[in-house]
Amino acid sequence: MSYQTLKSIKDVKTKNHEEKLIQMIFEMYYYYYNSNYKSCLDVIRIIEEKISGVTNQYLKKSFETRVEELKCFLELRVNCNKDEARVSAERLIKCSTGYSYTAYGYYVKGLSYMFEDLNVCLVNLQTSIKYYKKTNKLNNVHSVKKQINFIENVFGKSQTNDGVL
Repeated sequence: MSYQTLKSIKDVKTKNHEEKLIQMIFEMYYYYYNSNYKSCLDVIRIIEEKISGVTNQYLKKSFETRVEELKCFLELRVNCNKDEARVSAERLIKCSTGYSYTAYGYYVKGLSYMFEDLNVCLVNLQTSIKYYKKTNKLNNVHSVKKQINFIENVFGKSQTNDGVL
């Protein structure tokens, strides 16, 4: 999405709170995909404050899911805050919006434990594979398996139960 497209979206006059939040979610994704993570986090914080005003539970859950998806990544990879990443990953998992989001939540949660508890790390990564398989996202399955192999090689640990590897 170009800046011009984002500007056009933001220029649309909104009629209600939910429409304004949708505009802000577009803005959040714009900053994320353009690697402007600080601005993305700023928009996320504003969205989080405004989500409580959404009365439609489906929309509220959808908004929360999208925010937590990006937030768990940003907290782990950008802010290096494993605790906040875990909180967001758990929220993403509990949203139960779909297997892809659940898989990603377990993936980020697993990575957050890599240097703290290798068993918890590997169990969460294997759980993410289980959910990615349910969505038939085989590229993601392959990618996570490669990361598990890398982690096992670096730390000299093998975790091949459940036929994952």
